[in-house]
Amino acid sequence: MKKNLILLFIIHSLLITCLSCTQAQEKKSALQIAVDNLAQKPELLRASIGFVAIDATTGKVVAGFNPNTAFAPASVQKIVSTATALEVLSPKYQFETTIEYSGSIDKNGTLNGDLFIRGGGDPTLGSPRFAGENSKNEFLKNWSKAIKKIGIKKIDGRIIGDAEIYSSATTPSSWTWGHLGNYFGAGTSGLTVYDNTYRLTFKSGAAGKLTKILKTEPPMPAINFVNEVLSSVKSGDNAYIFGAPYSNFRIVRGTIPMHRKEFTIRGSVPDPPLLAAQLLQRKLSEIGIATTDSATTVRLIRLSNKKIRKDRKKIILLKSPQLSEIVKITNMRSFNLFAEHCLMHSSLALSGKADVKTGTRAMTNFWATKGIDVRGMYLADGSGLSRYNAITPSQIANIILYMHKKSRYTEAFESSLPIAGESGTLRSMCKGTIAKGRVKAKSGSIRNVRAYAGLAETTSGKTIVFAMIANNFHGSDRTIRKYFEQIMVKIVAYK
Repeated sequence: MKKNLILLFIIHSLLITCLSCTQAQEKKSALQIAVDNLAQKPELLRASIGFVAIDATTGKVVAGFNPNTAFAPASVQKIVSTATALEVLSPKYQFETTIEYSGSIDKNGTLNGDLFIRGGGDPTLGSPRFAGENSKNEFLKNWSKAIKKIGIKKIDGRIIGDAEIYSSATTPSSWTWGHLGNYFGAGTSGLTVYDNTYRLTFKSGAAGKLTKILKTEPPMPAINFVNEVLSSVKSGDNAYIFGAPYSNFRIVRGTIPMHRKEFTIRGSVPDPPLLAAQLLQRKLSEIGIATTDSATTVRLIRLSNKKIRKDRKKIILLKSPQLSEIVKITNMRSFNLFAEHCLMHSSLALSGKADVKTGTRAMTNFWATKGIDVRGMYLADGSGLSRYNAITPSQIANIILYMHKKSRYTEAFESSLPIAGESGTLRSMCKGTIAKGRVKAKSGSIRNVRAYAGLAETTSGKTIVFAMIANNFHGSDRTIRKYFEQIMVKIVAYK
């Protein structure tokens, strides 16, 4: 009898425990259950996953998974750098570039002195992403016309690129060797031109045969290319350029499709201020204004221990498009160079210095003053290309929440984010689902990292701020993206 009572007590306890577990499971939202199940996917069993969803009205966390663990964010990092730039500089901010000269112009129209291009950190000079007076075919024309207009017919001196507004260290130290020579690894410069990139065109033959380099655009005659690129049956650009900033030595490896008369890849310009000076010298030569000395830069002159005249006179000032337009391209197209310029110029405004280390520290401190808990936030660049970046889903989400509720520049920030199924890097996502058109988010992807962060309008009329990150997953990037798409649908369906 005693044994039976004990057995009944054990069964009763087990039933109560099971009922409690069932009730606890029932209390979880469909969104939380979906996030919990995400961690059980075969591709994510050994991965690091973080998620948070916050009701924008109440500030309450409605679902989470490792929300306060720091992860590599990839390009979701651009949320931090663009939000900082908007807050510190304002959406209407415009970068300035000036053409100046030292010395004097004699009665024959000879400038006995030097012509300077003083960079103001404008990332848009010659960028194909903008039309107008900053575009590829206009800014050099406008500069040369202004120079001719003040009576200069000859320059007995040099054309000098001045990029000293920023540090001469153009790329973060934590970027990898495989990034530096390629277009996506183009570094910042106080005098940026053509997105600090050039186009390298090949001719390919039969599969396995060595290709031939045909040309660069713009012309880059000083670069010495070692070409190891082979023709291949594979489609697309599988070639990579290796080389350091300020070095004219480049190795090109990989493959391009076979039997192409022309196939173009893009690389990073070794010395953007020097290229800008050379481009202006070439343009002036076309309209008959000769220069006696070779184009150079302030950096190169300082390295040779020569003096630079400071008594300069302004010829023309060129303003960039407004920062809001630059930020929109940064987030819509996930454009690394513009994000790095946002970091550098925010650093300049916040600390008086423009270098990566100072900038990332200043950016972190800035968000601490806005009430963000920055413990565990380790920033290494502005774009997310560095694997040294570490940030929590909660930190990202709370920066977005700040921009949504407290910023004066909510519209400028939120309109820069891609819309699921409609625009930017989210154009092909969530089509045919309730999340199409309801999710605005920045995507992020580098090797074994996939992330999304932004805002969602639910079918019940709520605004949910979210951030989700996966690091070191097994399987294809496409598969992880599909899983995160499903979470976006659950966010939009949240009640």
